Amino acid sequence: MAASNPEVTDVCTFATKDLDDVARHSVGRLRQDGFCVLDGLLDDDQIDRILEDVRRVDGSGGMKAGELAGGRTSGDDREKRTKSAVRGDRIIWLQGTEPDYPNIGTLINFIDTLVGKFNRYLEGETVIKGRTKAQVACYPGNGAGYIRHVDNPCQDGRRITALFYLNRRWDVQTQGGNLRLFPGDKDQYLDIAPLANRLLLFWSDRRNPHEVQPANDMRSVKLRTDVK
Repeated sequence: MAASNPEVTDVCTFATKDLDDVARHSVGRLRQDGFCVLDGLLDDDQIDRILEDVRRVDGSGGMKAGELAGGRTSGDDREKRTKSAVRGDRIIWLQGTEPDYPNIGTLINFIDTLVGKFNRYLEGETVIKGRTKAQVACYPGNGAGYIRHVDNPCQDGRRITALFYLNRRWDVQTQGGNLRLFPGDKDQYLDIAPLANRLLLFWSDRRNPHEVQPANDMRSVKLRTDVK
C-alpha cells in the first residue's frame, strides 16, 4: 500500500445478490487487509428511496450535532467550536424499526442479514452477536469532517464498522469527503471515496484508525452500524 498511490482500487462490484457469496468475499478481505469495499449491492431506486427518508428525518430537525466519544457536548461555546472542528457531522441514531423511515430500516436490515452470515466464514476467530443502533450522518459542507480516530479503542465489544454511502454523482476532487484509512495504524493511508451504493467494512479496533476528509458539499450522507 504505497502512500504515493493512496486511492483504493480493490473494490468488488457484485452483480450477484447472493449474500452468502458476498459474506464469503467480505470475510476474506477482512482477514487479508483488515477492510473490504463493496459496490452495487442495492438497486438505484432503493438508494433513491433511502435518500428520501434521510431528507425527511433531516428536514424534521431530528439530526443533532455529532458528539465526541466519551463525553457530552459542552455548554461552553468555545469548547463547542473546538469540538465542531474535530467532528462536523449531524447525526441521528435509529434502531431500524421506526415506521416513519421504512427505507432506512430496509437498508439496516440488509446490512444485518449480510453481516449475520459472517460467522460461518470466520471459523470461530471472532463471533458476531449483534449491533448497536445505526447512525445516519450528514456532513453539512463548509469543510466539515472528522479527524483521525479509532472507533473502538477500549475493547468495548464492537468488532466491525459498516459504512454505507448514499452520495449520488459525487466528485471527490471538488466535493471531498473521502474516508482516509490507516491500515495497521501506520502513516501510510488509503482514501475511499464516499460513493452511492458503496459499503465499507473494517475492523473497529486499533488496526484501523481513520478520518473523514473535509466535505465541501452538504449532500455528504452515510449510514453506519457497529457490529458486536
